[in-house]
Parts: sequence; structure tokens; C-alpha cells
Amino acid sequence: MELIFIAIPTRGTVQDGALTEKFLKFLAGLHRAYPEKAFLCPMVQDYAILKYLPEFGATWDAWGQHCARLIKACDAVWVPKFDGWMESVGVQAEIKIAQELQIPISYMIVNQHKD
Repeated sequence: MELIFIAIPTRGTVQDGALTEKFLKFLAGLHRAYPEKAFLCPMVQDYAILKYLPEFGATWDAWGQHCARLIKACDAVWVPKFDGWMESVGVQAEIKIAQELQIPISYMIVNQHKD
């Protein structure tokens, strides 16, 4: 089974300290559309446990090494083009890590319109 790392910016997927419904629906849609793949999206875990780790922030400095280790275990990196993905320090670093490891990267257009 192929393991896919999902690189997500905080801006465009987090509002008021919580993951947006639009992002969670998008991620659920990936699971439906690609049942033969396994998805790894640290943003989901990170935001679920962040309030229990007050010494951590929601920054690349806090989570970068964690994400780098996860990318190394993956077969591909997918980058959904949510608002802010180009300016995101974390997403750009994840892309660079994947490039250095020669892990395939795919970019995905995301419908940003409100439902």
C-alpha cells in the first residue's frame, strides 16, 4: 500500500485554532477517492494534541523535524493548493525535503469557494 504525506499550510486550513470543516471534508474525500492508498497528514494529529503540548507552537520550528522523519517513510508527497500553500514555511520545507529525497510530489487544485 502506498503511503502519501499530505503537506498542508496552516493558513487556509486552520481557523480559530481548529481545523476547518472544508479541510477535513477534503481529507475525507481523499480517503474515499483513493481507498488503495494510506494518507499521513500530521496537521490532523498536531492540531488534535496541540492544546496538550503548551510548550509547542504551531510552527515549522516546533514540528519540522517530526514532519521530515514522516516524509522519509512515505512513497509520495501531495500538496493540496489551499490558501497560503506557496507562502507556508512548512509546506515549502516539506517540498524541499521530498525533492532532496527524490520522493515524487503532486500538486492538487482545491476548490476554495465556500459551500
